[in-house]
Amino acid sequence: MRTNTYIYFDGACEEAFGFYEKHLGARPGAMMRYEGMPGGDAPAPANWIMHGTIKIGDTEIFASDAPRGNYSKPQGFALSLNFATENEAELAFKALSDKGAVRMPLTSTFFAKRFGMATDRFGIPWMVLCQEPMTGELPKTRSIDLTRTYDAPRALVWKVWTDPKHVQRWWGPHGFTNPVCEWDARKGGKILIEMKGMGMQHPMTGEFLEVNAPERLVFTAVARDADNSPLLEAHTVVTFTEQGGKTTINVKQTGNAIAEIAPQMLAGMEMGWSQSLERLGAEIEAAS
Repeated sequence: MRTNTYIYFDGACEEAFGFYEKHLGARPGAMMRYEGMPGGDAPAPANWIMHGTIKIGDTEIFASDAPRGNYSKPQGFALSLNFATENEAELAFKALSDKGAVRMPLTSTFFAKRFGMATDRFGIPWMVLCQEPMTGELPKTRSIDLTRTYDAPRALVWKVWTDPKHVQRWWGPHGFTNPVCEWDARKGGKILIEMKGMGMQHPMTGEFLEVNAPERLVFTAVARDADNSPLLEAHTVVTFTEQGGKTTINVKQTGNAIAEIAPQMLAGMEMGWSQSLERLGAEIEAAS
């Protein structure tokens, strides 16, 4: 048995095939138009495609222009492209997102050198990645030590770190959002963040162990799955120092795996924090 994806267009099938041929190296196959439909009562314009095939890489995809009144916007799936090099992934993502919509910017993740999601100009959703093979057994404990300096007074940086309205806008990697952000920055205060990204929810709970304004935050965090089962736990210490009107923060975190998938998550811990701190910088600038 063989399975083929069948996608529908709203009159743009032939144009899309040409676009994929130019930017993805696809190879269009046979195309049948509605004008050749037996009986002469075509449910769509004569020059539209009634059935066509196109090969992208080693995969053959079927497609057509949906009959008038039968087209529905594609949803609930994505075509996935896995490239051997980062440059190929970047070029493909740039082409697919042009005049389309970026659902998640192309970036580094814990499972790939590059991963991004976009909907192209024809309404077709795509995932683009350049996967990095994992070799050997990943450690079940990982620590990071990151330092960043921001051109802003410590009081402002502290506020952006402790006000949940600000935290909601900068927490997490690029392309992630936080529909739920409860961040009670006081000793014993609870943390509940539900990040949304890559088409999934990523809940996190925690507690503040120490809040020494405006110098030091210490908190725990537990990443959970959709069933609220713990995946990994982390202990984080953040310090704030000011000199010459600029503020330097230092983030030290140690994460410990609980679930089987957690070592892969820990492998992306530094990347995730680096991107969060980039977003923090943008939020500080916006709040200045």
